[in-house]
Amino acid sequence: MKYRIKPKPYVEARVKQLAGAFTKLCSLEKMPYITFSKSEVKRLGLRRYSNLANRYTGMTWSDKNVIYISPRLTMGGARDTLAHEFIHLRFHPQSHGKRFEELKSRLLAGEQFKPRRSRS
Repeated sequence: MKYRIKPKPYVEARVKQLAGAFTKLCSLEKMPYITFSKSEVKRLGLRRYSNLANRYTGMTWSDKNVIYISPRLTMGGARDTLAHEFIHLRFHPQSHGKRFEELKSRLLAGEQFKPRRSRS
């Protein structure tokens, strides 16, 4: 049996709490499913999971409304990564760069983003 890495309980609790707040600030209709487990990502049938635990601190599947957060992160790292992934969810597709970092800083500062315009 392989050793399974789990996040610190206080980090996991804080991430779940922040996810609710970030969902409201990003004006998302539904809170994304947050997981810390590579096997859970695999079970959900999501692609690009082979190097999750070793290579990525977070990953978002916008079409499935799922966010993966590395179980190895500290409190500050988890908060930053979660904000990063929420920007990907809210402003998909938004590439990394100056604008991306500005949006992430605004989210971390508690700014409320307007809801997305419907595509009719």
